[in-house]
Amino acid sequence: MTKPTKPASVGGDAFRSAKWDELTAGRDFSPADAPTLAPLVGWRQVVERSMDDTGANVACRWPAKTTWATSRRCRSCPR
Repeated sequence: MTKPTKPASVGGDAFRSAKWDELTAGRDFSPADAPTLAPLVGWRQVVERSMDDTGANVACRWPAKTTWATSRRCRSCPR
């Protein structure tokens, strides 16, 4: 499998670098795909920040060890 070279703008940011690695893992890309993939991981970062700012990524705040809390977990908690 061919993996495109990670641009410096992506490699210098921990979030973008991790998304790049996630996106390219196990997939076959040509080096010419790098200019398209770089903005894609950038936009993914924008989406994540927006979700954080609006509270869409808020996890359950209840202690997971209590019976009451585990029986009523929010949708973002692991089941």
